[in-house]
Amino acid sequence: MNTGLAIVLTAITLYLVWLIVFLLVIERHLRRLVQWFFGVTIERQFERPVGKVELLDALFLVTWRVAPPAGLGLRFLIGTLCFVFWMTAIFVPIVIGLVVYFYNK
Repeated sequence: MNTGLAIVLTAITLYLVWLIVFLLVIERHLRRLVQWFFGVTIERQFERPVGKVELLDALFLVTWRVAPPAGLGLRFLIGTLCFVFWMTAIFVPIVIGLVVYFYNK
């Protein structure tokens, strides 16, 4: 097996493992931290896309739902935080990999 192919397959596997760990462990703690900080109850909700599944549908499989009586602004802020946490989990490993790749070149 080619060394470059082995590195790419290892990187993809580690990236998928990172996303699973983020979903199962880290996201739960971030949700509890946001609950504590804002004093609201947040439920984790799994969405099931129906029909043709696109990339954006896959990004929003896990959402946070704020329990009433939270206001619209607070719900928007918490939804934005959830989105930012997910985008950070998705893009930071890619950026780190690119930095390491170009730094060693």
